[in-house]
Amino acid sequence: MPDTLPHPDRLSWPEDFRPELSLAGRSLCSVSPDSPAEEQVVRFIQSRFLDAYGARPRLRIASLMALLSPENRVSAAVGVRCAAEERLFLEDYLDGPIESAIPDGSARSSIIEVAHLAGVEPGVSRFLFPLLTIWLADRDVQWIAFTGTSHLRNSFDRMGIRTEIVGNADPARLPDKGRGWGRYYQHSPMVMVAHVPSGHDALTRLGLLRHIHRVPAAGGRYELTA
Repeated sequence: MPDTLPHPDRLSWPEDFRPELSLAGRSLCSVSPDSPAEEQVVRFIQSRFLDAYGARPRLRIASLMALLSPENRVSAAVGVRCAAEERLFLEDYLDGPIESAIPDGSARSSIIEVAHLAGVEPGVSRFLFPLLTIWLADRDVQWIAFTGTSHLRNSFDRMGIRTEIVGNADPARLPDKGRGWGRYYQHSPMVMVAHVPSGHDALTRLGLLRHIHRVPAAGGRYELTA
């Protein structure tokens, strides 16, 4: 198998990408499950891990969201997994359920895991994070939980979004002991949580939510008043 894979970023099945929100010509889309588009986004995520860490992990795929550029290319992708519906991948790293690590003891139903954070553009977080924040707030999500390195945490910090470290991501705790993750664990990843309403307030103060639009199913849009 070659050491690099081409980025599968150009849309091959646009009908399987459902726009939810837009910002500056970029769209946050939900990806139809069990579709060719889902396979395309999975390949995109795999290519990012391979480029960044020489990793070829077996991904536990959650519901996928993709950020499309103004040219309709995939520029970032994440998986979202509701803690009320299934066990979270990152709970393998923890001594107890994720809700026991949340500072305010929130119900499991208000927690979502954001997984497989992957992006290609410099500064892509400036679009992805505000769009995700609105998407999560619309669903009354109180906390997100995720695994990432200090680089990812710094991306949140730069946008005024406070994160809390709740554990180390130790590959020895995984069923496969981290096999296939390349150099990823050399970067000391951590399990973190962030409070969605507080993040929403921080992004509002910076004016980063002002120009986000919801995209109705009919294809029109209307502006938020954040």
